[in-house]
Amino acid sequence: MSYGITRPRNHGTDYLNRKGYHSVLFQAVCDAHEYLHDVFAGPPGKVHDARMSRLSPLYAAIGQRLLLGNSAYVSGEFAGNVTPKRAVGQLTATELQTNTAIKPRSRCN
Repeated sequence: MSYGITRPRNHGTDYLNRKGYHSVLFQAVCDAHEYLHDVFAGPPGKVHDARMSRLSPLYAAIGQRLLLGNSAYVSGEFAGNVTPKRAVGQLTATELQTNTAIKPRSRCN
């Protein structure tokens, strides 16, 4: 998630995100009961979500636990990460069922 900021004097273009405004990124991780477990903030808005995840201390500490993420967090790249599959081509019945099960829970309230 990104938080809009005023353009910094130094390295301002690093903070210009793909939507055209300056921002700082943050990542929040909660459980199925919406209990907040981790918050990581600080990378410039130009940084991709997947790179931000790799920069966070949680990435190294995830171990064998599962992490539900959006499609920016490529499952094969992050051990224990579960992401919805994109509907490019034909999805199997199992993939459709997985998408249906995880999409409503992909955000902390």
